[in-house]
Amino acid sequence: MSTLLADTIRKTGGTAGVDIRVKNNSVYESDGGTTVTQNLVQGLAKHIHYFNQATLTLNSSLNVSSITDVGTGFYDPQLTNSMSSTNYSVFAHSSAESVNDDFIYYGYNRATGSYRRYNYDNGSRDMIASDGMLLGDLA
Repeated sequence: MSTLLADTIRKTGGTAGVDIRVKNNSVYESDGGTTVTQNLVQGLAKHIHYFNQATLTLNSSLNVSSITDVGTGFYDPQLTNSMSSTNYSVFAHSSAESVNDDFIYYGYNRATGSYRRYNYDNGSRDMIASDGMLLGDLA
């Protein structure tokens, strides 16, 4: 196995364009000069799930060890790798059926290794399609 050690990766043939730089053990995009324009690691999703609450089926996932069904409309995704703090962003969507996209969603009980999802559709049923994603820093 070989190891490539570099602080900057630049397009061949010039300095114009985008550089990839390593700074403080993070990978950044640069404007081709010394200005950092984007932290590539922070911009990646750290957790993704696509879950059917009605059948308790996890259709696809990233960084999910399990999902706990807490009650109608409530569930707790458990993370395989914890977040560094509870200061992360939760993005979500849910659908009760193919013709009904009306819902109220919120996430709470944030912990570094899990959080609670609540999908409300007249308070009477679980959602057939619940998507979730976290952005933030892993521990």
